[in-house]
Amino acid sequence: MNRILPSRVSDIEKIEGYPGELKPQNLTAVAMYSDMKPTGNFSTSIALLNQLQHIIQWGQRGIFLDVPTDCPQRDERLGWTGDAQVFSRTAAYNMDVHNFFRKWLKDLSADQLSDGSVPFVIPNVLDLIRQVLQVGQMQLLLFLGICIWSMEIKEFY
Repeated sequence: MNRILPSRVSDIEKIEGYPGELKPQNLTAVAMYSDMKPTGNFSTSIALLNQLQHIIQWGQRGIFLDVPTDCPQRDERLGWTGDAQVFSRTAAYNMDVHNFFRKWLKDLSADQLSDGSVPFVIPNVLDLIRQVLQVGQMQLLLFLGICIWSMEIKEFY
């Protein structure tokens, strides 16, 4: 069984309706992430490098829950298109992300604007920022160019 280190530790004092005193041994943490089959891994004689890869894989699970997020522990749990393109190649090495990104591309298509640009995040929950700044075309080019290429290049690994 994999041991998961928490990305955020909170002091919980009360849960409404919970009978009795809250104790850590009475609680169970559940890791939630999109269903992606592991596809790539490596092992070296360097324990720290192996641990780094393990952390990267669990980090990917933490940021891939329905949409590719920036980080799971704060208000960055949105489908930022720029962040997705930075990590997409590594993501495609570690796991079968085809269905994950295929679904997200459908979300992107649904939220694409009439001028061809896309919002900063998909699904588009920050439309107000786009209206104020009037940007978006570059995000589409970065996403399409890098994420889709990363999914195709996986065949060569």
